[in-house]
Parts: sequence; C-alpha cells; structure tokens
Amino acid sequence: MTTKGKKIAYWTTTGLIAFFIGSGGVAQVAQYLGNPHGVVPILRYPMYFFGILGIWKALGAIASAVYSLPIDKPSLDALLNGKMRIDQGQSPGLAGR
Repeated sequence: MTTKGKKIAYWTTTGLIAFFIGSGGVAQVAQYLGNPHGVVPILRYPMYFFGILGIWKALGAIASAVYSLPIDKPSLDALLNGKMRIDQGQSPGLAGR
C-alpha cells in the first residue's frame, strides 16, 4: 500500500471511530435530557451518570480526532521522543527517557 493509501485509510478509520463514539455520547446526553430523573433498570445507575459518560465520550471523540492532526513544534517532538534535558528547564521526570 502506498503512503497516500495509508493516509486515506488512517483518516477514514479515525473519522469513522470518532463519529461513532461521538454520536453515541451525544445520544446518551440527549437521553439524559429527556428523562433526567430516573434509574436504569438493569444496572440501577442514576440517569445523570449516563449523562456524564455521554459528555466524556463526545469529548473523547473530539480529542481522538484532534490528537491525530500533525503538530510541527520541536519541543513537543522532543517531549514525545524523550530527548528533553533538565538544564533546558523541563521537568526532571522526563530526563531519564
């Protein structure tokens, strides 16, 4: 598979996963807004718990799509590759990596 084909496949699957997770989260929030005072019969959890989960699912879908975008910052690259040094003012927890 060529590089262009890999990019198309990557973005297609990332977009589909983000869409399905995000739409599920929005549906959970809408269900909560329709009946905020109730209990899920099988699990016996209050409905507000599923509203909170729905919000986090929608935010997670956004984060998964945004995290996939390219970022051209040398300091972020150094952080992710573990090449930061203590004398550059970074956290000492990253020095041994």
